[in-house]
Amino acid sequence: MRITTNAFYSSATAAVSRQQQQLGELTVAMSSGKRVHRPSDDPAAALTIARAYGELGACTSRRRILERGQRMCRATDAALGQIADSMTSSVEAAMQATQPGYAEAARHAAAADVRAAMQSVITTANTKVTDRYLFGGFQDRQPPFEESAGAVTYLGDSGELTVPVGNGRSCPAGIPGDRVFNVDTGGGRAVPVVDRDVFELLTDLADALEAGDTEAARAHTDDLQILRDHVLQMRGEMGAAEMRIDTNCSALEDTTLSCKQLIEQDESIDLAQALTDYTAAETAYQSLLGVLSRIMSMPTMFDLAR
Repeated sequence: MRITTNAFYSSATAAVSRQQQQLGELTVAMSSGKRVHRPSDDPAAALTIARAYGELGACTSRRRILERGQRMCRATDAALGQIADSMTSSVEAAMQATQPGYAEAARHAAAADVRAAMQSVITTANTKVTDRYLFGGFQDRQPPFEESAGAVTYLGDSGELTVPVGNGRSCPAGIPGDRVFNVDTGGGRAVPVVDRDVFELLTDLADALEAGDTEAARAHTDDLQILRDHVLQMRGEMGAAEMRIDTNCSALEDTTLSCKQLIEQDESIDLAQALTDYTAAETAYQSLLGVLSRIMSMPTMFDLAR
């Protein structure tokens, strides 16, 4: 078989082209840190990487939702704590003021404390996180409680805000105000044994203390303790909900870490190996250039025939 000068040249040129392509691919890989840039580079790895990126995006979206739920739960828990403290201070003031021999001025001072506690409860009842009010149910874009002429009106509804925690399950992220403050919106009260809401009860308690009606004040105090315990129970529910959300956030962090490790494993290059491959490819490329140069300098038949 005869091998012509042209065949040598074509073979060497093709080899140089292949080495240039390999050097180019290695240069891009080392500059980007990725070994897979398109599916044709590694179809199996590209499919795994695409799935990992998809799951990573879903985890990011779910985490944003859960973090919003966390903020709502924590704010609700803190607000319920403040409400319970205000109710406790009212109970303590009323219990002292109904003791035998308590002076009238002291009773009026206790009534003032109860009214101040009620204002604190109203303020806390209208707490909001960012642009959402905590105790308005689904009507969370406006203050849920409005005070007018000494009466407090609930403007929210009975909707319970929830966040999804996976597998079709959800977790409460807030409590509607009618349930917290025992407001009757037409479907009964959250605590049926107390036929008044917190605001009515605090107002009646202050009025009874000012009037010196010890018997009524004691009855109102007993009811207020029942509603205070109800608020504390709901605070416990919020704490449990927050723990569930925290657990799901931790699970999402584990999934996110696994996805990132999978992407790192299948998409990223081994820099040390890439440098070794680049050095070998560069050496081969230079050798091919030398061979091609020698072929180009070889005399042709026409040179010999002169």
